[in-house]
Order: sequence, then structure tokens, then C-alpha cells
Amino acid sequence: MKRSILARHGLIAAAIAVGVSSLAADNNCTMKTLRGTYVFTATGYNLVSGVAQPKAIVELITFNGDGTLSVPAATRSVNGVIGRSPAGGTGTYTVDAGCTGTIAFSNGPTFDIFVSPNDPKLWMIQTDSNTVFEGTTLRTAGQPCSNATLQGAYGVQLNGTRPATFVKPGGRGAPGLLENVIGTVIQIFDGDGNLTQVDNVQGSIAGIVPDRPGRGTYAVNSDCALTQTVTPPGQASIITKGVVVDSGREFRQNTVSPEGFFIVAIGRKMN
Repeated sequence: MKRSILARHGLIAAAIAVGVSSLAADNNCTMKTLRGTYVFTATGYNLVSGVAQPKAIVELITFNGDGTLSVPAATRSVNGVIGRSPAGGTGTYTVDAGCTGTIAFSNGPTFDIFVSPNDPKLWMIQTDSNTVFEGTTLRTAGQPCSNATLQGAYGVQLNGTRPATFVKPGGRGAPGLLENVIGTVIQIFDGDGNLTQVDNVQGSIAGIVPDRPGRGTYAVNSDCALTQTVTPPGQASIITKGVVVDSGREFRQNTVSPEGFFIVAIGRKMN
């Protein structure tokens, strides 16, 4: 009976690992993908002299975005014996571009991890001998924002008005008039304050400039306020202000410069 229970847990853990790994394979993860405090919950067994001893844990893990971590608190039950860890535990972690990685707690257990870049969750399975132990880790609410909060590709939809003289060189201008503007943009954030983009923006007077590349910078404050500065080819820099929401999966902003721009945009993380 014990062997069948252990086999079933092992198959479940393997299925989770394979499934999450395949889902994350097309996404680019880095150390900064993990940042903030997470709650880790897991159940499983230790094998002692061939006998399965059940264990469970609830643990806080703070990832620093640079490969180091700390443990503010943990409570565990091993074969019915309760233990509590004081704050101050440390460790290290890795995350590769395929969104898999490892955790090594100082003087403690090791884990393989599978990160979801589009969701505040990761999956963990212990890799020490004589253990069958796996669970999920969920980021807690109210985490401070930073540049790392925006990372990866976002689809942006925008609309509003702008001076009709703000057109491509040689295009149709109409000084003194405003034109309606709609557009879609793909923006790629590197998690460190830099971005690249391709936009398709159409003005009711200027027409469309298709597939126009651009690059710029961005800054995300701890309160999740967002500032972007983008310089399209041949045009003045465009500065926008906004806010990052939904744990970095979305941002909302409006143009504040050049003067006369009244454009709002909503960006949503792709995939």
C-alpha cells in the first residue's frame, strides 16, 4: 500500500514537472522573473529505512531577483512532529531562459523549480535522496514594483488625438488641426529599464506608417507608477505616464509629451 502511494505521488510530480516545463519553454525567464515574497506549500514523504514518513510544509520565501533568497518563516510537520524555523534562513536559486531552475537552501534541501512567467506561481519538487515532496509557490499580494515587474512582450492598444502636423516627413500635414489616432504596438521590456517596439499607428489625416521600429526606456517605481520614453525614427520623443497593474501583467498609461497629445494606451502581457 505504501509503495503504491509513493508511486502515485511520484507520477503526479513527474507529470507536473513535464507539463509546466513544456508550457514555459517558449518564454524567456531570468533571475528577475522571481522577485518578491512567495508562500510555498507542499506535502509528501521522507523515506526512513524504507518506511514512508509523511511531511508537509508552509513556508515564506523571498526572492531578491539576483539569485539569492531568504526565508522569513516556515512551519513543517514531519511524521506528526511540528517544527518552526525562525526568520533568517538563506539560500540561492537559478532560473534559465526556458523557465526551469533550482533552489538550494543553506544547509538544507534542494529543489528543481518550474516557473510560470505569466502567472505569480512556480512549482517545486525536492531533489534530495529518499524524498517524495512537491508543491506550489504563490507570490503574495502587495509586492513593491520595480523595472523587473515589466518583462517580456506586451501587446498595446492605443487611441486618442494628436496634432495633425505630427506626421512622417513628407506626409500630409494640417497645421492647427487635431487628428484621431488608433494603433497597436508590440513592446518588449528587458526587466532592466529598456524596451524595443514595433508599432502600427494610423492617423485620420496622416495615414499609417506600418511596422515602424522604435526603442526607448522605462521606469517603474515601487508604487507601480510607470514612465516610458520612446523615440520613433524621425520624430520627437514621446513620454507617457501610467501605472502597472495585475502583478505586472498589464499597464495603463497616457501621453504627457509632446504638447497636444491626448492618447491613452493599455498594454497586456502576451501569451
